Amino acid sequence: MLLKSKQSFKKTMKGLIKRSLRHMPRIIHKQLSKGELIDLYLKLLENLLNRDELLRVYLEEAASLMEPEERFLIPSIQLGYGKENDRFLYQQRFIDFDIKPGEKVLDIGSGGYPFPMATHLADLYEGETSHRHEPLIKDGRPLIICDICDLPFEDKEFDFIYCSHVLEHVEDPGKACEEIMRVGKRGYIETPTRMSDITLNFTKFQNHHKWHICLLENTLIFMEWRDGEQRDTGVDTLFLMMHSKYKNPFQDLVHNNRDLFANMMLWQDRFSYFVFDKKGMLIQSG
Repeated sequence: MLLKSKQSFKKTMKGLIKRSLRHMPRIIHKQLSKGELIDLYLKLLENLLNRDELLRVYLEEAASLMEPEERFLIPSIQLGYGKENDRFLYQQRFIDFDIKPGEKVLDIGSGGYPFPMATHLADLYEGETSHRHEPLIKDGRPLIICDICDLPFEDKEFDFIYCSHVLEHVEDPGKACEEIMRVGKRGYIETPTRMSDITLNFTKFQNHHKWHICLLENTLIFMEWRDGEQRDTGVDTLFLMMHSKYKNPFQDLVHNNRDLFANMMLWQDRFSYFVFDKKGMLIQSG
């Protein structure tokens, strides 16, 4: 597809050259260096085409100079899926929350993008924190500042508990899981996968994610990051590709395979958990 306009590109360039030569004394043209000529014709091209047309011409010309099997490296100018800072935007594609009108719903760790179906919000940090980039949203729903390991609610007070990207941070995941099950009748839990943390280079942030988590049916398996694993991989490119305004293969991979990048679990009554420390010792279960 990229090469379809190669001839039109060359035709355009020839036309520009002829036009410029008509308005430029030949003696001056001969005195210009190759670099100066290239700069001149590129300026003429920029004046002739709009931004998108110019990008397309450049990409087509780059493709003509590359081996066919390597042309996948050429970036796209097709718009991508758009920003998904609010995880509910993709969660609703995968999850049927089945929340009925009138049910009492708690979002634990509501942060800057609270769960739209929540009736109550809870968060540990009211001010700035390294655990979120956006300010805490206060939108009129009851907001309780509290610790997930010591929730100030009655047993089974809520019909549904929503807890997204919180448990990977906590010091005591066993206690947090027990508190979630104590105050809720059912709910939804989401955490990043190990693959997500590594490919997006979240391992470079010290004291950020304490655990990487596997999901097996209705069981969460917490594993403490080993010291040597929590390092900067030096590659932020995949994170930038995921959030780029332009479509790219990595964006497609994440968009079409969210379950590889996020553990998504609906639970009813109870769920199971195992917690292993960095030495491989089982320290909690339930």
